Amino acid sequence: KDSPLQYNGSADGPVDFVAEGQDQCRGWFYSLLCLSTTLFDRPAYKKCLSLGLLLDKNGHKMSKSKGNGVDPWKHFNEEGSDALRWYLVGMCAPWADRRFDETKVRTANQKFFRMLHNVAKWWKTRWFELKDHELGDNKHRHLGEAGGAGLLDKWVLSRLALLVKNCNSNFNSYNFHLAVSDLEDFLNDDLSKTYLRLSRTHFQRKLGSNDSKEVVDLGLWATRKSCLCTLRTVLLVLCRLVAPVAPFLVDRLHRCLLATMDPESATDNHQLSVHLAPWPYFNEFEQFCNKKVETQVRLLRHFMQSGNAMHEQGTRPGRLPLSRAYCAAYTQGSVGEGCDKFETLLTEELANLLAFELNVMEIVVLKSQQEFESVLCTAQTSSLAPNMSRLQARFKENTNDVLQGLYKYMDQDYSPQDNPLGALNQRGNANGNSPLNENKEKKSKNQLKREKKEEARRRKKEDKNVELPMMTGSNAEEALMTIETKGSLQVQSGAAQYELLASDFVVSRVTSPNFMVSTHEFAGGSFTLDTGASLNPSTLEMGLVLDLSVRSTDQASAYLFKEVMHFVQFMRKTLEKKLLQVSDCRLQQVALQVVVKVQSLSSSNMNGDYLSARQWDLLLQETQSNNSVSSLEQDPTAELLETSLGYVADGKMEHLVVKGFGCCPCFDVYVMCKQYLGDVA
Repeated sequence: KDSPLQYNGSADGPVDFVAEGQDQCRGWFYSLLCLSTTLFDRPAYKKCLSLGLLLDKNGHKMSKSKGNGVDPWKHFNEEGSDALRWYLVGMCAPWADRRFDETKVRTANQKFFRMLHNVAKWWKTRWFELKDHELGDNKHRHLGEAGGAGLLDKWVLSRLALLVKNCNSNFNSYNFHLAVSDLEDFLNDDLSKTYLRLSRTHFQRKLGSNDSKEVVDLGLWATRKSCLCTLRTVLLVLCRLVAPVAPFLVDRLHRCLLATMDPESATDNHQLSVHLAPWPYFNEFEQFCNKKVETQVRLLRHFMQSGNAMHEQGTRPGRLPLSRAYCAAYTQGSVGEGCDKFETLLTEELANLLAFELNVMEIVVLKSQQEFESVLCTAQTSSLAPNMSRLQARFKENTNDVLQGLYKYMDQDYSPQDNPLGALNQRGNANGNSPLNENKEKKSKNQLKREKKEEARRRKKEDKNVELPMMTGSNAEEALMTIETKGSLQVQSGAAQYELLASDFVVSRVTSPNFMVSTHEFAGGSFTLDTGASLNPSTLEMGLVLDLSVRSTDQASAYLFKEVMHFVQFMRKTLEKKLLQVSDCRLQQVALQVVVKVQSLSSSNMNGDYLSARQWDLLLQETQSNNSVSSLEQDPTAELLETSLGYVADGKMEHLVVKGFGCCPCFDVYVMCKQYLGDVA
């Protein structure tokens, strides 16, 4: 050490980490170890990571001779270096070989970075809509102080704390691909599809000087500015977690977010860089962990998924509000077990969120399994079907007689010729009708025996797959009640009488046309309650019943309002595109004229007020229409209707038909949307 010619190494001890490809085990890892041991009598490194090779999409090693190399500058210019780094790090474990696919680089860019950019841009638009007196102290609120008062704010911060914990664990164990997967899941599922989706109405609320109160219409208790501060905190932490993998986009985003917190430091760029910011550790965010809130939102998301799946299979238009929905969760066992605990999870605020998401006017949270079974009895009817494999095993050649007596008891027609089992005595037997007997002399006994066994197996399989018509109605309900009380059902065919047991039937429930039912078991994670107790997810049954009937004029009115709203917004966008083609001015206010005519009132008690005054004011506000020159005519006169039809023929008006789908009235809507130019539209 005293001699300047003696090499002391780059540090007093071995380096913490080195990385290279698999082909450098001898040329790099071993050489470092050998030299360090010989010269300094110590290892050269504490940890080493042997990276996998980069292959082409066919699994071949990239080489100049094969011409299967990839030009990185092409992807730098098209998708950006962040997307390329994100794809290479997140596609698999770092020590595994990678098959490079150019299309997946574009997918990585769209799946994560465009989503992150859109969320940040959306936040920026909403943030700068607020005025300084509305922001107050929240404008300078710093990281870790954004404890939003709303339930969704608490949930997203709790999920953020879990993300910080998982990312630290995965980065420390060199499982970079797992950290990338966690970041993608958080951004797409938790932040975008859940938090922003459920909070979008609250974020879009226009706050004026006289309207800064909390929004409680949908159970979102926090004010808009508090939600925006919460979202900013989430984006800041997300940028810092992404920075080691994708350093460029998140650095620019981080600077913009910090500038909104402290505008005076915006000129001091080195203080705003994400790479100089403190790394987030779990102990800093542990205070935000809230298992109960996570349990509540997880339960809410399961009901949302079930309801959306039922909506996709339904026959009602998505914008038609449903009258009522019943939801329940219970454990198998004694009646009502677990339902009182479940009721504390699905609170009124969460029920309102579920009602908004499923477009339901009322959510009924059932308190016991018995109440849910009562609702199912209203929404479903029992149906019976013969268990053919069981009947054949019991009655053999008398199966057709039993079926005739059963369908006669149900007052339903039964024809043995229409039943595949009706040819039971005609399908061929050992008396000469079997095709096996036609060529008996040409085949050996063993061959005939094998073919006979194969035919018997085939017939048995066909008998099991026989589907007979379902038996429904009052007789089926009566038969089911008789079986449950007496244990058997007596049917008569001719002079013979047969006794049918419960195992001779397949009982199912048929949902009525005006209802949709979904029941399933909850899987994944336990439910933590206020008392500290938990519910076993393997025994938790979740049920959701949607009432599709239209029982009030408010449903039809809300449906009409949504259809007209979307149609006017479409007309406004079309008008704005035409205006941008001839000038650089964007469309501001429009003059709106709407004429509503109901086609038939036979299925509704609606009067002439199809759209209420509140709905009309909201329509004008959302479409930026001038109130002084806009008009709404409902139940128009014959002269006005004829004039509107003439405007439609001339192209001055658009005609919208709002279909009722057999459950609400149909409407004819005539809309004129023009640019408002001061006194003259």
